Amino acid sequence: MTEIDDNLTEAPADLLAMPEIKEALENLLISGFSKAELEGYDKYWDSIRTEKTLQSGFLEKGRAEGREEGLAEGEQIGIGKGRIEGLCLSAILLLRNQMAEETVALMLNLPIETVRKLKALIDKYGFDAEKHIKEAL
Repeated sequence: MTEIDDNLTEAPADLLAMPEIKEALENLLISGFSKAELEGYDKYWDSIRTEKTLQSGFLEKGRAEGREEGLAEGEQIGIGKGRIEGLCLSAILLLRNQMAEETVALMLNLPIETVRKLKALIDKYGFDAEKHIKEAL
């Protein structure tokens, strides 16, 4: 056990390791403050709490803004992918009706490479080609 005498200003590390002792020593220190010291101490902790509250608010606002931007961006990506898949479905229909690959690419504004991949899907999967559109993208 550690002995504490009247001249001790800091507690030994083994005592500070115990949360209950550390809190009790801090309370003992605070109880010895003058009125001015206590007001300064309270002001210090008020400023810490205010800063943490502000940081928390900024963090939450940033998260909300990020979430909104992410959703908007995701929506645009989804719309774009849906548009491309729709064009690919149209291209498959046109290719099945013997339209030339170059004409399909020109009419639907698709890269000729994509149209050729779609034609290869028709050759490989037949009427199930639509289920494999992602392979052409």
